[in-house]
Amino acid sequence: MSSSLLRSRTKLAVAFGAAAFLYFRSRNARKREPERPGGACKAGELAGSDGHYVKLSKGRTFYRMYNEHCSPDKCPIVLVHGFVGSSEYFKPLVQCLLRTERRIIAIDLYGRGHSDFVDEKHDENLFAHQVLELLIVLNITVPIDLVGYSMGGGVVVRLASLYRNVLRSLTLIAPVGLPSMTKGPPRALVVALSILKELSHALYGGYMHEYLISFYIWRMKQKIDGGWTDKSSERFKWFKAHYSKRLETSERNTLPKAAASTLMNFKMDGLGEQYSAIGANERKLPTLTIWGEDDSIVPCDVDGIKRAIPHAVVKVHKNRNHNFPIQWAEECALDIRNFFDNDLLPYLV
Repeated sequence: MSSSLLRSRTKLAVAFGAAAFLYFRSRNARKREPERPGGACKAGELAGSDGHYVKLSKGRTFYRMYNEHCSPDKCPIVLVHGFVGSSEYFKPLVQCLLRTERRIIAIDLYGRGHSDFVDEKHDENLFAHQVLELLIVLNITVPIDLVGYSMGGGVVVRLASLYRNVLRSLTLIAPVGLPSMTKGPPRALVVALSILKELSHALYGGYMHEYLISFYIWRMKQKIDGGWTDKSSERFKWFKAHYSKRLETSERNTLPKAAASTLMNFKMDGLGEQYSAIGANERKLPTLTIWGEDDSIVPCDVDGIKRAIPHAVVKVHKNRNHNFPIQWAEECALDIRNFFDNDLLPYLV
């Protein structure tokens, strides 16, 4: 290669690098500040009359309240979504639980749905205390029936292990947290995210790793879409449209950062002590675990649950996968209602 050609290519590389640096720097200059998906709209403009905002210590949190007219003396049902989920995904399940005639609360975890993205470690402690703080702000003084789905299962297990007295019961739907259930995110992905994060922060205070995680989220979306058995149903069309809208518009800037931080910090397969703490507590916490037998995202492990929480009630459904509480919300709600009506009774006498 001639020296003149080498010089020209070097200049081109330097120019490209400088342009990339300036682009990312300008794009990410304010990325470390709290971000609000969808702008500063009112709750009613975003999700109808069931949506509310509340300011918590870490940032603005969005939640949905159903059966608001019901007595505050009755134990409310609190729903916590998964990794890239939102309170929106619980709507089919909520519709099936309304007959319980109790308040139902579904929260958007930080960086998901309409809640703020906060520049902290998105781990089980952050989310568990977000849920707890919401209960305090809403002045909920009676024990709750806490439901966690997928990663949300890990969140509620953490909360239950710390604050047993806050709960009347615990329901885990395809929960993460034990090595037998999930191996966690690919190690190579976590290492790559960590390197890109430190590099981009050092260079321009940005979030270069969010671009890598965007591909991971889309890949997960394709896997979840593939798990639907009836792609002609109105429920699938609603689910797919909502997910796509989140990634393309309202959460395009916040969800990738939140997901990246979660993958690097949340103990997807390291909550064994928290599970065991629930099982060992002298005041047995009524616990229900629900799984689809064909779940490939968080594989079913009845023995793992029983070892950690011996008194847990476990329901496994054949020909069902990780989408169980959404695609087959009616069956999931029936399990939960039966648990409330029957399996809780010995603990309430």
